[in-house]
Amino acid sequence: MPKAIGSVPKYAYALAVIAALVFLLLPLAPATAAEGLVPCGNPGQPACNVCYFGELVNRVIRFGIFNLAIPLAILMLLYGGFRYAFSFGNPNNISAATKVLRNTLVGLFIVFAAFFAVDTAIKALVGGGDKFLKTFGPWNDPFKDKSFCEKFSVKSSTGTGAFGGAQGSSAPIASPETPKLPQLESGQINEEHARALAKAADINVNKTPCPPGVEYGAVPGGCTSLYGVKLSTMEGAQRLKESCKCYVLITGGTEVGHTLGDRSHSSGDKLDFALAPELNTYIKKTYKYIGYRADGAIQYQEAPGGTIFAKETSHWDVTFKPK
Repeated sequence: MPKAIGSVPKYAYALAVIAALVFLLLPLAPATAAEGLVPCGNPGQPACNVCYFGELVNRVIRFGIFNLAIPLAILMLLYGGFRYAFSFGNPNNISAATKVLRNTLVGLFIVFAAFFAVDTAIKALVGGGDKFLKTFGPWNDPFKDKSFCEKFSVKSSTGTGAFGGAQGSSAPIASPETPKLPQLESGQINEEHARALAKAADINVNKTPCPPGVEYGAVPGGCTSLYGVKLSTMEGAQRLKESCKCYVLITGGTEVGHTLGDRSHSSGDKLDFALAPELNTYIKKTYKYIGYRADGAIQYQEAPGGTIFAKETSHWDVTFKPK
Protein backbone atom coordinates (compact mmCIF):
# COMPACT_ATOMS: atom_id res chain seq x y z
CA MET A 1 0.00 0.00 0.00
CA PRO A 2 1.35 3.50 -0.85
CA LYS A 3 1.89 5.73 2.12
CA ALA A 4 -0.96 8.21 2.36
CA ILE A 5 -1.04 11.89 3.24
CA GLY A 6 -4.09 12.04 5.45
CA SER A 7 -6.45 9.75 3.49
CA VAL A 8 -5.00 10.50 0.03
CA PRO A 9 -2.17 8.31 -1.34
CA LYS A 10 1.09 10.08 -2.11
CA TYR A 11 1.02 8.97 -5.75
CA ALA A 12 -2.27 10.84 -6.25
CA TYR A 13 -0.50 14.14 -5.54
CA ALA A 14 2.37 13.21 -7.85
CA LEU A 15 -0.06 12.33 -10.66
CA ALA A 16 -1.92 15.60 -10.13
CA VAL A 17 1.32 17.60 -10.42
CA ILE A 18 2.37 15.71 -13.59
CA ALA A 19 -1.06 16.19 -15.16
CA ALA A 20 -0.99 19.92 -14.37
CA LEU A 21 2.47 20.29 -15.93
CA VAL A 22 1.40 18.46 -19.10
CA PHE A 23 -1.68 20.69 -19.31
CA LEU A 24 0.48 23.81 -18.97
CA LEU A 25 3.24 22.76 -21.38
CA LEU A 26 1.36 21.08 -24.24
CA PRO A 27 -0.06 24.34 -25.70
CA LEU A 28 3.50 25.62 -26.11
CA ALA A 29 4.68 22.71 -28.26
CA PRO A 30 3.13 23.78 -31.61
CA ALA A 31 4.38 27.38 -31.30
CA THR A 32 7.88 26.25 -30.38
CA ALA A 33 8.00 23.77 -33.25
CA ALA A 34 6.78 26.31 -35.80
CA GLU A 35 8.81 29.31 -34.72
CA GLY A 36 11.82 28.00 -32.84
CA LEU A 37 13.30 29.49 -29.72
CA VAL A 38 14.29 32.67 -31.58
CA PRO A 39 12.84 34.36 -34.72
CA CYS A 40 15.83 33.53 -36.91
CA GLY A 41 17.31 30.75 -38.98
CA ASN A 42 14.01 29.50 -40.46
CA PRO A 43 12.67 30.15 -43.98
CA GLY A 44 11.68 33.80 -44.32
CA GLN A 45 13.68 34.78 -41.23
CA PRO A 46 17.13 36.35 -40.86
CA ALA A 47 20.20 34.25 -40.17
CA CYS A 48 20.95 33.76 -36.48
CA ASN A 49 23.80 35.72 -34.93
CA VAL A 50 25.03 36.84 -31.52
CA CYS A 51 22.42 39.58 -31.22
CA TYR A 52 19.67 36.98 -30.95
CA PHE A 53 21.32 35.65 -27.79
CA GLY A 54 19.31 38.12 -25.70
CA GLU A 55 16.06 36.94 -27.29
CA LEU A 56 16.97 33.29 -26.71
CA VAL A 57 17.87 33.71 -23.05
CA ASN A 58 14.86 35.94 -22.43
CA ARG A 59 12.47 33.33 -23.83
CA VAL A 60 14.11 30.56 -21.79
CA ILE A 61 13.91 32.68 -18.63
CA ARG A 62 10.29 33.65 -19.26
CA PHE A 63 9.39 30.02 -19.90
CA GLY A 64 11.10 28.97 -16.67
CA ILE A 65 9.40 31.68 -14.61
CA PHE A 66 5.91 31.89 -16.09
CA ASN A 67 5.38 28.34 -17.35
CA LEU A 68 7.28 26.39 -14.70
CA ALA A 69 8.11 28.31 -11.51
CA ILE A 70 4.83 30.19 -11.04
CA PRO A 71 2.47 27.30 -11.92
CA LEU A 72 4.47 24.93 -9.69
CA ALA A 73 4.44 27.51 -6.90
CA ILE A 74 0.66 27.83 -7.19
CA LEU A 75 0.27 24.06 -7.03
CA MET A 76 2.55 23.80 -4.00
CA LEU A 77 0.76 26.65 -2.21
CA LEU A 78 -2.55 24.94 -2.82
CA TYR A 79 -1.10 21.66 -1.65
CA GLY A 80 0.38 23.26 1.49
CA GLY A 81 -2.85 25.11 2.22
CA PHE A 82 -4.84 21.91 1.74
CA ARG A 83 -2.60 20.00 4.15
CA TYR A 84 -2.82 22.82 6.69
CA ALA A 85 -6.61 23.11 6.41
CA PHE A 86 -7.05 19.36 6.89
CA SER A 87 -4.34 18.83 9.50
CA PHE A 88 -7.04 18.37 12.14
CA GLY A 89 -4.68 19.72 14.77
CA ASN A 90 -2.02 17.09 14.09
CA PRO A 91 1.32 18.78 14.91
CA ASN A 92 3.19 16.74 12.29
CA ASN A 93 0.73 17.70 9.51
CA ILE A 94 0.79 21.35 10.56
CA SER A 95 4.59 21.37 10.56
CA ALA A 96 4.78 19.68 7.15
CA ALA A 97 2.22 22.08 5.64
CA THR A 98 4.01 25.12 7.07
CA LYS A 99 7.31 23.85 5.67
CA VAL A 100 5.81 23.45 2.18
CA LEU A 101 4.36 26.97 2.23
CA ARG A 102 7.56 28.52 3.56
CA ASN A 103 9.85 26.72 1.09
CA THR A 104 7.56 27.65 -1.83
CA LEU A 105 7.62 31.34 -0.95
CA VAL A 106 11.39 31.27 -0.43
CA GLY A 107 11.80 29.55 -3.81
CA LEU A 108 9.70 32.21 -5.55
CA PHE A 109 11.75 34.93 -3.89
CA ILE A 110 14.99 33.34 -5.13
CA VAL A 111 13.62 33.03 -8.69
CA PHE A 112 12.57 36.67 -8.91
CA ALA A 113 15.66 37.94 -7.09
CA ALA A 114 17.85 36.10 -9.61
CA PHE A 115 15.85 37.54 -12.51
CA PHE A 116 16.14 41.12 -11.27
CA ALA A 117 19.84 40.66 -10.55
CA VAL A 118 20.45 39.56 -14.15
CA ASP A 119 18.11 42.29 -15.42
CA THR A 120 20.07 44.94 -13.53
CA ALA A 121 23.46 43.63 -14.64
CA ILE A 122 22.52 43.42 -18.33
CA LYS A 123 20.98 46.87 -18.44
CA ALA A 124 23.95 48.37 -16.62
CA LEU A 125 26.20 46.75 -19.22
CA VAL A 126 24.38 47.57 -22.46
CA GLY A 127 21.83 50.19 -21.47
CA GLY A 128 22.86 52.75 -18.91
CA GLY A 129 21.46 56.20 -18.22
CA ASP A 130 17.73 56.75 -18.66
CA LYS A 131 17.52 53.54 -20.75
CA PHE A 132 17.75 51.59 -17.49
CA LEU A 133 14.21 52.64 -16.59
CA LYS A 134 12.83 52.80 -20.13
CA THR A 135 13.70 49.16 -20.80
CA PHE A 136 12.56 47.84 -17.43
CA GLY A 137 11.06 44.41 -17.99
CA PRO A 138 12.36 41.79 -20.44
CA TRP A 139 16.10 42.25 -20.20
CA ASN A 140 16.74 41.55 -23.87
CA ASP A 141 15.27 44.97 -24.79
CA PRO A 142 18.74 46.56 -25.06
CA PHE A 143 19.58 43.92 -27.69
CA LYS A 144 16.41 44.71 -29.65
CA ASP A 145 17.31 48.34 -30.25
CA LYS A 146 20.82 47.30 -31.36
CA SER A 147 22.67 49.10 -28.56
CA PHE A 148 24.55 45.89 -27.71
CA CYS A 149 25.60 45.27 -31.31
CA GLU A 150 26.63 48.88 -31.88
CA LYS A 151 28.44 49.25 -28.55
CA PHE A 152 30.53 46.12 -29.03
CA SER A 153 30.76 46.43 -32.84
CA VAL A 154 29.03 43.13 -33.53
CA LYS A 155 28.51 43.17 -37.29
CA SER A 156 26.99 40.89 -39.88
CA SER A 157 29.07 39.88 -42.87
CA THR A 158 27.80 42.90 -44.77
CA GLY A 159 29.24 45.24 -42.15
CA THR A 160 25.74 46.34 -41.17
CA GLY A 161 24.33 46.11 -37.65
CA ALA A 162 23.01 42.61 -37.06
CA PHE A 163 19.37 43.56 -36.63
CA GLY A 164 19.22 46.08 -39.44
CA GLY A 165 21.42 44.53 -42.11
CA ALA A 166 21.53 41.55 -44.38
CA GLN A 167 22.32 38.30 -42.68
CA GLY A 168 24.91 35.76 -43.75
CA SER A 169 26.19 37.23 -47.02
CA SER A 170 26.72 40.44 -48.91
CA ALA A 171 24.33 41.72 -51.54
CA PRO A 172 25.89 42.11 -54.97
CA ILE A 173 27.25 45.52 -55.89
CA ALA A 174 25.08 47.18 -58.48
CA SER A 175 26.69 47.49 -61.88
CA PRO A 176 26.36 50.62 -64.03
CA GLU A 177 23.64 48.79 -66.01
CA THR A 178 21.49 48.18 -62.94
CA PRO A 179 18.02 49.73 -63.45
CA LYS A 180 17.28 52.94 -61.62
CA LEU A 181 14.68 53.13 -58.87
CA PRO A 182 11.18 53.82 -60.21
CA GLN A 183 9.50 57.18 -59.70
CA LEU A 184 7.60 57.33 -56.44
CA GLU A 185 3.84 57.67 -56.73
CA SER A 186 1.57 59.72 -54.50
CA GLY A 187 1.64 58.45 -50.91
CA GLN A 188 4.81 56.40 -51.38
CA ILE A 189 8.07 57.13 -49.55
CA ASN A 190 11.73 56.32 -50.14
CA GLU A 191 13.89 53.72 -48.41
CA GLU A 192 15.55 56.10 -45.95
CA HIS A 193 12.25 57.62 -44.83
CA ALA A 194 10.61 54.20 -44.38
CA ARG A 195 13.52 52.77 -42.37
CA ALA A 196 13.66 55.90 -40.23
CA LEU A 197 9.97 55.45 -39.38
CA ALA A 198 10.58 51.80 -38.55
CA LYS A 199 13.54 52.64 -36.33
CA ALA A 200 11.60 55.39 -34.53
CA ALA A 201 8.93 52.83 -33.62
CA ASP A 202 11.51 50.17 -32.59
CA ILE A 203 10.51 48.01 -35.54
CA ASN A 204 13.37 45.95 -36.98
CA VAL A 205 13.99 45.19 -40.66
CA ASN A 206 15.71 41.87 -41.21
CA LYS A 207 17.88 42.67 -44.22
CA THR A 208 19.42 45.40 -46.32
CA PRO A 209 17.63 46.80 -49.41
CA CYS A 210 17.65 44.87 -52.67
CA PRO A 211 19.53 46.29 -55.64
CA PRO A 212 17.04 48.07 -57.97
CA GLY A 213 15.19 45.65 -60.22
CA VAL A 214 16.70 42.52 -58.63
CA GLU A 215 14.40 39.86 -57.15
CA TYR A 216 14.98 39.12 -53.48
CA GLY A 217 15.45 35.42 -54.30
CA ALA A 218 18.37 36.27 -56.60
CA VAL A 219 20.36 37.93 -53.81
CA PRO A 220 22.49 35.54 -51.72
CA GLY A 221 21.02 35.63 -48.23
CA GLY A 222 18.00 37.61 -49.45
CA CYS A 223 17.15 41.29 -49.14
CA THR A 224 14.26 43.47 -47.96
CA SER A 225 13.30 46.76 -49.59
CA LEU A 226 10.98 49.49 -48.35
CA TYR A 227 11.41 51.87 -51.29
CA GLY A 228 7.93 52.75 -52.54
CA VAL A 229 6.08 51.59 -49.44
CA LYS A 230 3.16 53.85 -48.61
CA LEU A 231 3.37 56.24 -45.71
CA SER A 232 0.00 54.90 -44.50
CA THR A 233 1.47 51.37 -44.47
CA MET A 234 4.40 52.40 -42.26
CA GLU A 235 2.01 54.31 -40.00
CA GLY A 236 -0.07 51.14 -39.73
CA ALA A 237 3.04 49.19 -38.75
CA GLN A 238 3.82 51.81 -36.11
CA ARG A 239 0.30 51.51 -34.68
CA LEU A 240 0.65 47.73 -34.56
CA LYS A 241 3.94 47.99 -32.67
CA GLU A 242 2.55 50.59 -30.26
CA SER A 243 -0.58 48.62 -29.44
CA CYS A 244 1.10 45.19 -29.35
CA LYS A 245 4.16 46.33 -27.37
CA CYS A 246 5.95 43.25 -28.68
CA TYR A 247 8.86 42.36 -30.93
CA VAL A 248 8.07 43.24 -34.58
CA LEU A 249 10.41 42.27 -37.42
CA ILE A 250 9.74 43.23 -41.06
CA THR A 251 10.78 40.38 -43.37
CA GLY A 252 9.16 41.55 -46.59
CA GLY A 253 8.41 44.89 -48.22
CA THR A 254 8.37 46.19 -51.77
CA GLU A 255 11.18 44.05 -53.18
CA VAL A 256 10.71 42.41 -56.59
CA GLY A 257 9.42 38.83 -56.49
CA HIS A 258 6.09 39.16 -54.67
CA THR A 259 2.71 38.55 -56.31
CA LEU A 260 1.49 41.65 -58.12
CA GLY A 261 -1.91 43.27 -57.55
CA ASP A 262 -3.78 46.50 -56.87
CA ARG A 263 -3.09 46.22 -53.12
CA SER A 264 0.15 44.29 -52.95
CA HIS A 265 3.78 44.50 -51.89
CA SER A 266 4.68 46.27 -55.12
CA SER A 267 1.97 48.91 -54.60
CA GLY A 268 3.31 49.64 -51.11
CA ASP A 269 0.21 48.37 -49.28
CA LYS A 270 1.72 45.20 -47.80
CA LEU A 271 4.41 44.22 -45.33
CA ASP A 272 5.51 40.81 -44.07
CA PHE A 273 6.23 40.33 -40.34
CA ALA A 274 8.12 37.41 -38.81
CA LEU A 275 6.06 35.03 -36.69
CA ALA A 276 6.64 35.65 -32.99
CA PRO A 277 4.68 34.30 -30.00
CA GLU A 278 3.68 37.68 -28.57
CA LEU A 279 2.70 39.11 -31.97
CA ASN A 280 0.80 35.95 -32.93
CA THR A 281 -1.19 36.01 -29.70
CA TYR A 282 -1.93 39.72 -29.99
CA ILE A 283 -3.29 39.42 -33.54
CA LYS A 284 -5.45 36.40 -32.78
CA LYS A 285 -6.93 37.92 -29.62
CA THR A 286 -7.36 41.48 -30.92
CA TYR A 287 -8.67 41.09 -34.46
CA LYS A 288 -11.67 39.22 -35.89
CA TYR A 289 -11.23 35.87 -37.59
CA ILE A 290 -12.61 36.14 -41.15
CA GLY A 291 -11.82 32.72 -42.58
CA TYR A 292 -9.14 31.30 -44.85
CA ARG A 293 -7.58 32.84 -47.92
CA ALA A 294 -7.58 30.90 -51.21
CA ASP A 295 -4.04 29.67 -50.50
CA GLY A 296 -5.05 28.35 -47.07
CA ALA A 297 -3.70 31.22 -44.94
CA ILE A 298 -5.90 31.95 -41.92
CA GLN A 299 -7.03 35.60 -41.84
CA TYR A 300 -7.88 38.16 -39.19
CA GLN A 301 -9.21 41.67 -39.82
CA GLU A 302 -8.82 44.83 -37.76
CA ALA A 303 -12.38 45.99 -38.57
CA PRO A 304 -14.77 45.69 -41.53
CA GLY A 305 -12.79 47.09 -44.46
CA GLY A 306 -9.68 47.42 -42.28
CA THR A 307 -6.19 45.92 -42.23
CA ILE A 308 -6.04 42.17 -42.96
CA PHE A 309 -3.52 39.83 -41.28
CA ALA A 310 -2.96 36.53 -43.14
CA LYS A 311 -0.80 33.94 -41.38
CA GLU A 312 1.44 32.17 -43.88
CA THR A 313 3.94 29.41 -43.11
CA SER A 314 6.79 31.65 -41.95
CA HIS A 315 5.29 35.13 -41.58
CA TRP A 316 2.26 37.38 -41.34
CA ASP A 317 1.26 38.81 -44.73
CA VAL A 318 -0.39 42.12 -43.78
CA THR A 319 -2.44 44.31 -46.12
CA PHE A 320 -2.74 47.73 -44.54
CA LYS A 321 -5.70 49.96 -45.16
CA PRO A 322 -5.19 53.72 -44.71
CA LYS A 323 -6.88 55.30 -41.69
